[in-house]
Amino acid sequence: MVSVSRTYLSRLQRVHGLIRRTLSLAACTIVAASALLAQQNAKDNVKADAILVHGKAILLFTRMAACDDNFVPGASQLLVSTDGGRSWQKRGPRLEGYEFDSVSVRDGKLWIAGEHTAEGPAIEPFVFVPAKSPLHWEMRTIYQGAGGLERVAWGSKGELIAWVPHLKLEDDWKGPTYIHQSLDEGRTWKTLGRARKLKIEKGIEFTGLEKLKDPLWRITTSKNETDYRVQHREAENAPWKTVTRFIHHGCP
Repeated sequence: MVSVSRTYLSRLQRVHGLIRRTLSLAACTIVAASALLAQQNAKDNVKADAILVHGKAILLFTRMAACDDNFVPGASQLLVSTDGGRSWQKRGPRLEGYEFDSVSVRDGKLWIAGEHTAEGPAIEPFVFVPAKSPLHWEMRTIYQGAGGLERVAWGSKGELIAWVPHLKLEDDWKGPTYIHQSLDEGRTWKTLGRARKLKIEKGIEFTGLEKLKDPLWRITTSKNETDYRVQHREAENAPWKTVTRFIHHGCP
């Protein structure tokens, strides 16, 4: 009996050792994968399309890619700084093939609209809806399918309205514009019908990113676009100072 017990104990020890080595290898694999992902993110080139001051935060609407050849349209990523542009945090998902289009500030909250534009006609127009946590957003799809985003606006009763052309392959990716409506600030959407058949009282439209201007903050780039710079000045007549530089890495 003693011999059997020792043999059994020896087997248990070997199994235990095998389990420990397997778990250690799995942990090392996870750490290595996380490090690789962090390294890839650190090497991302950043193209800043627009800047917005939102309360005490600075928001950058950017496109990211591994090298300059991949910015069509690249991956859209929202960056947020709460320390005057010295450091930046990624907020919201990394949107491969999507582009940010327009924004709206209402009651101190920010909504962001856009669409998927890579590899063909525009599809899946979306809106970033303010989450419960400050400076966080949730992505909500306005229309599942091939459809552009003409514009988004607040209705006269506080509802959100989106004008979305429903595109069809047989019509050479053209189609009629439909009205989509949200009664819960963009979290859920329904189709009301064709725009030409509906009379919609719209309020304030979303502002296109190209129209965003701030007297104290701006984005500049070098002539050959090897870097993008976030600049700030204390007053409208004060000199500009660079607070952040996004330097581009060359393609292999």
